[in-house]
Amino acid sequence: MGGSTGDGDYYFTSRHHEVPKDDLLYEAKEGNIDKVKKLLERGADVNKQGEDGWTALIWAANRRHPDVVKLLVEHGALVDVKTDNGRTALMEISDNAYDVGAAMEIISFLVKNKAEIDMRDKDGSTALMLAASQNDFKVVELLVKLGADLTIKDNNGETAAMQAKRNGYNDVAVYLDSLIRMRNEITNTTKSEVGSKNQLNTEFSNVLRRQ
Repeated sequence: MGGSTGDGDYYFTSRHHEVPKDDLLYEAKEGNIDKVKKLLERGADVNKQGEDGWTALIWAANRRHPDVVKLLVEHGALVDVKTDNGRTALMEISDNAYDVGAAMEIISFLVKNKAEIDMRDKDGSTALMLAASQNDFKVVELLVKLGADLTIKDNNGETAAMQAKRNGYNDVAVYLDSLIRMRNEITNTTKSEVGSKNQLNTEFSNVLRRQ
């Protein structure tokens, strides 16, 4: 749905966001990388927040534009800027179960560039919880392998596994529950043998890599 700003420029309206055409946020959302480059070269504010606190990076991540995401980060986009709802780019991309290949590429890139994987929104949800609530198994699996905490609870006291179970996503719930049990077993073994948190994390990471 679109409309006019009154001076001949048009905006795109989606999810209650009005984004002026030819604005960095609009071009990032649309995946117009050449226009994004030009706007950045002209000095556009890469971290500008539009309606509801969305940035160009959040739009590009949400709409699955890996090349635009990478370009924005190269030009100084902050990876953990939050929307008014407390969502980062990593959270927004984890909350939409489509184009999984592009989503996984962007998630890996954001985490590599220091995105906080366990940051929470205003509901206390993490990226892992959002992916679990979307029944997005591959993204859930990737987030776990990248180090997402399985035990964090949201404001309602639910973990990602609990959310998946409540929504009837049994494959995701069983997977996460099995990892929690595995981690508990490793914790008990490690405490008796080494007692090192670093050793625990290493052992658990090794198990995940073998899966």
